[in-house]
Amino acid sequence: QADYDRRRLKTQQSRTAKISLDVRVCYYEPLPSREQEHHQFRKLNYFKYQAKNLIEILDSKSKPETFAKIDYWLNEAVKVRNQLSLANARLAFSMVRGMSFRESSLREIFLSDLQMDVLRAIDYFDYNLGNKFSTYCTWVMRRNFNRHLEEHNNFTTRHLTGMGDELYELPQREESRLVAHEN
Repeated sequence: QADYDRRRLKTQQSRTAKISLDVRVCYYEPLPSREQEHHQFRKLNYFKYQAKNLIEILDSKSKPETFAKIDYWLNEAVKVRNQLSLANARLAFSMVRGMSFRESSLREIFLSDLQMDVLRAIDYFDYNLGNKFSTYCTWVMRRNFNRHLEEHNNFTTRHLTGMGDELYELPQREESRLVAHEN
């Protein structure tokens, strides 16, 4: 734990001075080693398991202490999940940083989609296979990023704005060139 805290402090100090404010939060948590990831996933699974066992024994006569215990275990699971997502959020930023967007809002949309992919990847990751979570998470984000990009391109080609009826007056060849230019 002491080694992890030292690495965390060193990462914070060295990297946050060089980057913008909106990205700094990603570098507060260092990328954990494989063993640290496995430990965190074991903790996450244990907390979920404890909450699930308590939920299964709930009935109409359950005491408030039982609900408090369920709440405790679920809050602990959320803490571990947030720590894992924060440590791997820089993967999403690095993927979005490589793309050029005409609108900053589009960049934020893709970034939020990728961060949701990180959270979904935490739910589906199986540490027993021996893979590192950041590798699995990068694979999931690349796959889903391409899907999000394709959906956005399909949406923009169907819903061009500011063109009016002039788009429909263009010959088919001109229209296909215009759509290709938009991509």
